[in-house]
Formats: sequence, structure tokens, C-alpha cells
Amino acid sequence: MKSTGKKRIKYGSVSLPEDAFNPKETKFRVTMYVDLDVLDQIRKTAKARGLPYQTHINQLLRDTVFGQEMDERIRRIVREELGKKAAG
Repeated sequence: MKSTGKKRIKYGSVSLPEDAFNPKETKFRVTMYVDLDVLDQIRKTAKARGLPYQTHINQLLRDTVFGQEMDERIRRIVREELGKKAAG
């Protein structure tokens, strides 16, 4: 059999091609310790956005790791601050 050059993923006793999973849709359980004040703030922010806090944590990690949406985060912060000034 000729090699396609693609890596194979070992999942249990099954070996799958690397492209068998969409990394953005494949989830893994992670257990970690988080400072209570950080978790409280994440939960408040997630609730304000109508998101489960785990989803919000994933978005924060994705933004940090991949550096995506930094411009949008800055715009959002500026809008929030301007809204506070206008309301106050």
C-alpha cells in the first residue's frame, strides 16, 4: 500500500487518518484548578453573553492560543467602556 504522507491518529485500538476529526469540533475533557475569583468573573461574563461558562472558557482559550478576534475583543471593550461613559 502506498503512503499518502498523512499522519494516522490512534484512537483506542482503531487507527484513523489525521483528517478524520475536525479539531474545532472534537472535545476532550480537561480537569484543572482555577482561582475562584477568575472562575466567578468568567461565569459572570458568560452569563451576560448568554453562554455556558465552559463554552466561554473555550472561546477565551481559542482567542488566546490562536490570536484570533483580537481586534474584535478590543472593539468590544471600547464599546463597553463608551457605553459606561454614556450611561454614567
